[in-house]
Amino acid sequence: LDVTLAADRDVASPRSPGACFARPAGGELTTGGRKVLGSAQARIGRTILQHGSLLLVDDQSALAAAALGPVPAVEATTLERVLGRAPDPASLRRALVEGVQETLGVRLRPAEGAAAFEAARSLRARYASAAWTWDGVDGLARTL
Repeated sequence: LDVTLAADRDVASPRSPGACFARPAGGELTTGGRKVLGSAQARIGRTILQHGSLLLVDDQSALAAAALGPVPAVEATTLERVLGRAPDPASLRRALVEGVQETLGVRLRPAEGAAAFEAARSLRARYASAAWTWDGVDGLARTL
């Protein structure tokens, strides 16, 4: 894929009520000028939490039906549109794992059953909270 980073001048407000993929923010990945991967970070002390979203197949226009007000034109695309077919989940998973391993110089291994489930369950309330979503580091500190 021909992928580039969006320019910093496009950085959106951190509390923007619009759709996450409405337009690219600085440092997010675009292809053909359209956002295909977005991300967010929280930095607390020496720890960084990175979250990323990759649009595989989607209809961002469905947001208009759920919105309370006007929805800006979405400057996004999907892997399905770029590739001309829906991405194969196994191939995509393999490519992402290999890319992370190569870039970070690490070896990833799958989490084991119950431990992975319990870890995810223990974080659910934190990530579902408005403080986590809207109040940044201050909100995160209150949820710890």
